[in-house]
Amino acid sequence: MAGAMARACGAHLRTWRPYTLAYPGLVGLAGAALADGSSSGGSPSGGSPVGGGASGVQLLVAWAAPTLSWLAAHYLGDYFDRHLDAISKPQRPIPSGQLSPRTAVVCGVLCALAAAFVTVLANWRALLLVAGAMAGIVAYSLVLKGRGLSGNAIRGVLTALTVVYGAMTASADPPWQAVVPFALVFLAHDAASNLVGTLRDVEGDRSGGYRTLPVLRGLRVAARTAALLYLGAIAVAALSVPLVPADPVGFAALLVLAAVCGGFAFSLVLRRELTVTPALALRAHEVLVVERLVLAGAVMAGGWGAAVAGAVTGPLLVVSLLTQARMRRRHEFPPDSGFTADAELPPGVRNLDAEGSFPDGPSHGNPPPTPTDSRTADRHGRALRTVPDPPGTEQARTERSRTERSRTERSGAAPSRTTASCTEQARSEQAPTEQPGTAPSRTTPSRTEQAPTQQSGTAPSRTAPPRTAPSRAAPSRTAPSGAARRKDDATPC
Repeated sequence: MAGAMARACGAHLRTWRPYTLAYPGLVGLAGAALADGSSSGGSPSGGSPVGGGASGVQLLVAWAAPTLSWLAAHYLGDYFDRHLDAISKPQRPIPSGQLSPRTAVVCGVLCALAAAFVTVLANWRALLLVAGAMAGIVAYSLVLKGRGLSGNAIRGVLTALTVVYGAMTASADPPWQAVVPFALVFLAHDAASNLVGTLRDVEGDRSGGYRTLPVLRGLRVAARTAALLYLGAIAVAALSVPLVPADPVGFAALLVLAAVCGGFAFSLVLRRELTVTPALALRAHEVLVVERLVLAGAVMAGGWGAAVAGAVTGPLLVVSLLTQARMRRRHEFPPDSGFTADAELPPGVRNLDAEGSFPDGPSHGNPPPTPTDSRTADRHGRALRTVPDPPGTEQARTERSRTERSRTERSGAAPSRTTASCTEQARSEQAPTEQPGTAPSRTTPSRTEQAPTQQSGTAPSRTAPPRTAPSRAAPSRTAPSGAARRKDDATPC
């Protein structure tokens, strides 16, 4: 009984994805900080624990409702994606049987209702935003997720609504001149972050019929599009420094820190010399998970000051880093895929090519096919897969080299049709039959004694015509007919 309860709790915890759970509440508080700081210029007030006129209940709602909506999105999203996850991520709670689909739906609906209930405590007008967010979550999971850039855009819209929601819970009349620009910042930012998240799921999305931007246009195009969206978000945030009500210096400092983290994340998927693998795309998104907390903290610093923002954001960053390091990769990749927390590239698994597909490689856990090419770059300089040669390759290469060497030394010999006959020909050529009175060949001295001696007057061997005198040069040999030569040349060793 206790074991079953522990497994059920573990399934719910994995569904929550604790490493992402701090973000929506922090964005809600960032919106509240913009409205609360503008109402009092950032100066402390007796009605608010951080400054301004917002009460503790209002700030609690600004954090709790987005967090509950986020949980609802996870439950409902996993329910809608259960068939796709059964193909590419069978270790997740629903496809693995640890969480039933019915339980996921019930929990998702309850979280949505709880978000609506707490919203009434602060500002009932914000119920429209909660309803819109729930509709967006369902639309994203059912329709827009597999429709290219529109799915990433709706993901950004949901975060923009969170900024507006936080502002509306803290003030009946939010300062829209400050709230709207930062809502646009998070819209572009989360569209970019969500797009980076799709880079690691190309094979699963393709097999499930999801036409995401990486599936439609390739990894490089998707990565560049995400980078442009991110640059737009940072640019709008930088231009909005004069709009922050309390601490523009603290806001600018944290914004620079967020931009540095974001630049590192995108360098992983944009550098030409690096092949974008699922593990590398996940690493980039892991950095963005941390970066977006810093960005939300920067906006909070603009409303309440850097000290308050650091006190709130710091512990959440620690929790996010620890839980992400412990849980993230096991949630994203099946155990038999070869992806581990300590390896960027799984052993024996080929990398994605620049067009966003495994051309002849595995798909999340399937054994890789026998590699046929161990080059490291194609003629355009793009990185190819580097894999070990299959067993027996070196032996076959040595045998082939020996055969070609023998054929070169004995010019005029017709190549055989199969590898087996090539090997037999090489052996027979290395062990020629000697005529009485002739000296052994210098090219194969070790095999002369092993070859059976032909009787005087008998017909010469087909594989080694009789020689008249030892010579360092290749002996002459009757050339095959033109038809035979063409036929043999069509199937060289």
